[in-house]
Amino acid sequence: MSMRAQLRPEWPEWRSGYVEAREGSDGSEEIAHFVDTGCDAIVTVGAGMAAATEAAAGQHPDVDFIGADQAHDVALPNLAGVLFGEDRAGFLAGALA
Repeated sequence: MSMRAQLRPEWPEWRSGYVEAREGSDGSEEIAHFVDTGCDAIVTVGAGMAAATEAAAGQHPDVDFIGADQAHDVALPNLAGVLFGEDRAGFLAGALA
């Protein structure tokens, strides 16, 4: 059962969507699509979308943005960058081997 199906009884108003950015796109059009449809929170993935995520967060302070695998140069209250400690995971994998 999908996460969406599991959460539906508890949060019937909860909606989710997914779109893959076109090749060569910075993601700004895709982000704008979700802003225009009234999303409260938008998650973008990949360092290539960091600039577009940052710009959208600055333009839409009422929407929360989470950038996975992104470091941001600006501090905005509605923007969170999440970086994964890949070096630590690699160390643990090596230690277990």
